Amino acid sequence: MDEALDDFYKNNNLKVIVVGIDNGGSERTNELTPWENATYGDGKGDLYTDFIVETLKPYIDQNYRTLNDASNTTIGGSSFGVLISFYGALRNPEVFGNAIVFSPSFWFSDKCYDFTNEKALNKN
Repeated sequence: MDEALDDFYKNNNLKVIVVGIDNGGSERTNELTPWENATYGDGKGDLYTDFIVETLKPYIDQNYRTLNDASNTTIGGSSFGVLISFYGALRNPEVFGNAIVFSPSFWFSDKCYDFTNEKALNKN
């Protein structure tokens, strides 16, 4: 990630703020999945995305010099992290204008495909 951000800065001359969020250990699957899965957990991802939208991002915007509009706000992750990031971006397009999606765990629930079809997806 750090090399990709270095390249991004060199190619675009833009500075970025990157915020990493640790997972809850044994609650990782529940935190990072928005839908219930009988085998893996009960999907409490709305709590996670609500925390980012209602608490974390406002704190960052108030305490750091940011461009706080959606077009300058990106969410991302890998594996379950990208599943919840993709979900969060579609659920909150007024907050997240971009999503970094690599190695997504879309296998977790077929509801992911239905949810994606219901939402307007920015193809950029």
